[in-house]
Amino acid sequence: MRAGIRRAAIAAGVITVLVVAGAVPRVRRAHALDMSAREDSLAGVRVTVAMAHRATASGDLALTGTVQALHETNVYARASGYVQRWTSDIGARVKSGQLLAVVETPDIDHQFDQAQADLMRARTAQTLARRNLDRWQRLERDSAVSAQEHQRPYDDATANVTAARANVGRYASLKGYANVQAPFAGVVTARNIDVGMLVAPATTPGTRGLFTIAQTDTVRVMVSVPQAQVAAITIGQQADIVLPDGGRTVKGVVMRTSSSLDAAARTLTVEVDAPNRDGALLPGMFGEVHFHIAGGTPPVRVPSGALVFRPEGTQVAMVGPDDIVHYVKVTLGRDYGADVEVLADVPDGARLILNPSDDVVEGLKVHVIGNVDSKDK
Repeated sequence: MRAGIRRAAIAAGVITVLVVAGAVPRVRRAHALDMSAREDSLAGVRVTVAMAHRATASGDLALTGTVQALHETNVYARASGYVQRWTSDIGARVKSGQLLAVVETPDIDHQFDQAQADLMRARTAQTLARRNLDRWQRLERDSAVSAQEHQRPYDDATANVTAARANVGRYASLKGYANVQAPFAGVVTARNIDVGMLVAPATTPGTRGLFTIAQTDTVRVMVSVPQAQVAAITIGQQADIVLPDGGRTVKGVVMRTSSSLDAAARTLTVEVDAPNRDGALLPGMFGEVHFHIAGGTPPVRVPSGALVFRPEGTQVAMVGPDDIVHYVKVTLGRDYGADVEVLADVPDGARLILNPSDDVVEGLKVHVIGNVDSKDK
């Protein structure tokens, strides 16, 4: 019996040793994991950053511009009536004063006839008043009566003739407006009428133009120039407009600027005028405008992966010298694929977090584990 008790005690001791031997590694592993988690917590979120860099200074600034007609207007009817015929369709090149359409104006025709009748009646009354005045003036010379009181009827009749003549001239002008003419030489870009359509003057609510005419022998190209290059743009400066169809180049000149920057985009609107006698530049077309400049501060480029798109705007997560995250709102410039120009307070050499996660918030201390040179991407 003692031997059995001894064997049981030995077995219990062996089991205890085995349990302790197995528990010690698990405790050690748990302690190591806990220490690692504490180290990660103290070190902050691990991030990879890339450096912002300023573009190389260049004597050529290329920006996208939009072509507009030098002059463009809607041609309205000056008199109410019905379209009898039209002579120019879209795409037609017209000269200044060329007939575009003829409008029948029956109401104005009747009013013109009435005005002529009123003028004839006023002239008859004036003739009668003149005869009466002459007769009383002869009697006055004979000292029989005074003709002074008969001067006023004649003056009133003369004023009525003048007013009637002006009214006839007004309706004659309106009848002349029945012939719709081009205000300047250009191309018809829209025709909004057809035969039999009722048209009205522009003063009538809801009225739209009969035609739209654009003067395109010279066009203007509107360009938005970033603030960093504004000082390099001057009136009279030469610029090349590169068309998207095969890279054809048209010479242009800077004619005017808005003299004020857009508060949101920090850009200056610049107008470049270019000759367009062959019609290669169409209104609404875009082209790349190359300004030949000297000096100026080139913009900062950031890697595309550093951009954070949020409802409040596009931002980048910048890591300061103390490894604290600060979000900076940026305005995008030209897109080069891997890099994008930004118009904001992002200094050259700033560390920007690539593809920041939702855990990267404002004021967070992070641990930088990698640095990618964006210029080598």
